[in-house]
Amino acid sequence: MAKIRYESWGCFGGTKITLTFTNRNGITFAKVQSDDNSRVTRISKIQTDKLDTVITAIKRLKKGGFCTSSIKYTITTKSESFVKEDEGCQFTGFTELVSELFRKPD
Repeated sequence: MAKIRYESWGCFGGTKITLTFTNRNGITFAKVQSDDNSRVTRISKIQTDKLDTVITAIKRLKKGGFCTSSIKYTITTKSESFVKEDEGCQFTGFTELVSELFRKPD
């Protein structure tokens, strides 16, 4: 379905996250990998729609900006692959989506 590689770096360190979406027998799963950690969860149609929203926001990122951090997104879907860089601290919803998908149960 889709794979997003997120790499951020700046004054306060860096982060690398890979978020992979797959569909098996009509059920959609998300897998997050960060450093040595990996976790898989089943996701809903609403969360799949949020993925589409995040990819659209990443596509619309504008060049330039004045931010102390930089983020590089590498995206692969069934129909396309592209790389976008964000040097302006623009909101895409990526980290919020990861948090929602993999939040710890109450």
